[in-house]
Amino acid sequence: LICVKKGKNPMFYKILYCGFDIETTNIIDGEKKEAYMYHWQFSVNNDVFLGRTWKSFNLFLSAFVRFNELSENIKVIIWVANLPFEFQFFRKRVRVNKVFAKERLKPLYALCNDCLEFRDCLQITGGNLEFLAKNFTRTKKMVGDLDYSIVRNSKTILTEKEKQYCINDVVIL
Repeated sequence: LICVKKGKNPMFYKILYCGFDIETTNIIDGEKKEAYMYHWQFSVNNDVFLGRTWKSFNLFLSAFVRFNELSENIKVIIWVANLPFEFQFFRKRVRVNKVFAKERLKPLYALCNDCLEFRDCLQITGGNLEFLAKNFTRTKKMVGDLDYSIVRNSKTILTEKEKQYCINDVVIL
């Protein structure tokens, strides 16, 4: 733990290397275009957890908070490659305590469930995921291994190559 605030209400950050990402697809019904999440991935140090529904994501977050004994006073940072995009999907599925945004709908930071601090790494570093992978990790950013033109849902089977694409994206973070 690293103490960032002492005194009557001390605050700590637990040192875990966490990344979060989702995969989405679009459905066009007449003039209405709707996007939804069909796959999520969450890395903790070198372990990656995969899920297909928001329900499984919330169950994972609850277990993650309990296992790591997180609270209002003990938080963890979770890096996200494109927080403005992901946040629009998960903001109604978690309790949002605080948001810091550089402009409307473009958060740099969102504190959720009292202890989960989602931060946008690309806006903070000014790079992209490939840049981060090349300069700060041994994990390579896979390119072209997930076809975004395919309409998918939570039951769509992903190939091993597609799963590895998802895994690499959060391990980089």
